[in-house]
Amino acid sequence: MSDTTIYWRIVLLAILAAAFLFRVFSGKTVRSRTFDLRRKGLDLLLAGNPSGAERCYREALSADPKLPESDQVRLLVCLGDALIDQQRYSEAEECLEKALQMGDPTGSGQGSMADLLVLEKKNPERAIEMADEALRLTTQHPLSTRFGDAWSRVNDELLQAKAWARKAQALVVMGQGSRGAPGGRSSHTHHGSIKSCLRGCGAVRTVARETDPQ
Repeated sequence: MSDTTIYWRIVLLAILAAAFLFRVFSGKTVRSRTFDLRRKGLDLLLAGNPSGAERCYREALSADPKLPESDQVRLLVCLGDALIDQQRYSEAEECLEKALQMGDPTGSGQGSMADLLVLEKKNPERAIEMADEALRLTTQHPLSTRFGDAWSRVNDELLQAKAWARKAQALVVMGQGSRGAPGGRSSHTHHGSIKSCLRGCGAVRTVARETDPQ
């Protein structure tokens, strides 16, 4: 084998190695940027700047055309929350519906959809279903188990309280919609259901307060 052949083979191998490394590290850079944008968006949303959070989430969604579906779901739910805070309910519903169609195993999207339906004062039956599904999913694989069983119980009780509150709000909407409607449930019936939900909230809060997470 001539020296020239060896030289060009070495050059070709160097080019292929450089291309491989560029692809690996550029992919990591994109994924890292997507994560950073999502985290920044959350910080902005918690700081009361939903429009800034929206920009971060939209940029993150468009930054990586090969973004894993699970990451897309998380960003769509976050974007939906940011739009809800801006009272742009129809846009928020589109984002949340897309996330739910793709599949959200965490319960976050279901909870946001329940909140949205209550705010829009429509389809309270689905809001209740979403609240129940959110509770089931969030307690199915609780992240708080790493802090011990006692803290996990507190976390579950608080999640139950949140679900009861969502269902109580949905029942209020249901009562408003059926008031005076032929064949609808009476406001007295809804009032009794709401009181039952509130009693559930109170019981959950009591258990959570009396449970020592230590």
